[in-house]
Amino acid sequence: MLFCITYISKATKSMSEEDLIALLQESRDWNASHDITGMLLYIRSELLQHKEGRFIQTLEGDETDVKDIFKNIQNDKRHFSIKQLNESFIKARNFNGWSMGFEALEDTQYTKLPGSFKLDEDFLHEEPVTIYTPALDLLKSFYSLNVNGVPNTKR
Repeated sequence: MLFCITYISKATKSMSEEDLIALLQESRDWNASHDITGMLLYIRSELLQHKEGRFIQTLEGDETDVKDIFKNIQNDKRHFSIKQLNESFIKARNFNGWSMGFEALEDTQYTKLPGSFKLDEDFLHEEPVTIYTPALDLLKSFYSLNVNGVPNTKR
């Protein structure tokens, strides 16, 4: 049975395009070799404290592999305040065929998305169950958009 973890975190610093490309290549290589699929969203912000960004990510695959990569993520110095929103067994992949879907947005773009939620300091104190569904729905919206006819060069 497939296993899924969704989390949200704060970037240690604002990530440059080069930083994100390196992170994405590392993630895709590992995920492809372990049959992990998922989606990573990075939101840049000039409005947030210290101008850091936020990560929202879902990983899905074999339970052991997903838990192993999540342990590595928790020790990754590129982010902190990692809040696990959910872990569960799933019947089918939400991001089938994506070793790691990816999108980087400015906070002004993010706030215009249907289903966006506040990413200020208050989100760290919310119950994971209240953030999980909106976060997963938001990530799945990028998948739906790309699968339904819009070319995806970012998979």
